[in-house]
Amino acid sequence: MNRVLVIGFGNPLRGDDGFGWEVAGQLERRLPEGSSVHILTPIQLAPELAETLTRYDHVFFVDAALGDQPGRLILTELAEGNLDSGFTHHLDPQALLASARILFGAQPRGLILTVDGLNFELGQGLSDPITRALPEAVHLLEKEIEKILGDDPEAQAFAQTNMEVESDA
Repeated sequence: MNRVLVIGFGNPLRGDDGFGWEVAGQLERRLPEGSSVHILTPIQLAPELAETLTRYDHVFFVDAALGDQPGRLILTELAEGNLDSGFTHHLDPQALLASARILFGAQPRGLILTVDGLNFELGQGLSDPITRALPEAVHLLEKEIEKILGDDPEAQAFAQTNMEVESDA
């Protein structure tokens, strides 16, 4: 069985930085009951998460970043980073993957879904371009997860749940 973790990170009190949390929350509501896909929503990627990664084969990170096209989504396969700067209170996704390998011998496949954000000022709520990108972001993750799960019965339940939600829309 392929084990999948989705980490939607960022600060929901900093405008578009809450994108990861919102995508993770929407995805979690669409998962079938008892799913082997797990969701986490930390504010930052702490070194302690390295141990958590050892329990998964695939890890999706979801975040917002400064960019020149607000609402643009980019899904990227992550190459493992390094720990040249040593341990700090937070890591980037590549360094977190490197920590999992160095400390625990785990090598989950990592991908990151990033949206070009517009507003990172204090305040709750996503800007309009980011709000409009949410359905596509959730759909993109669902499709990638379905590919990973393959013929697993959970993948079929996941796909069926998503078809039911889309037909209700």
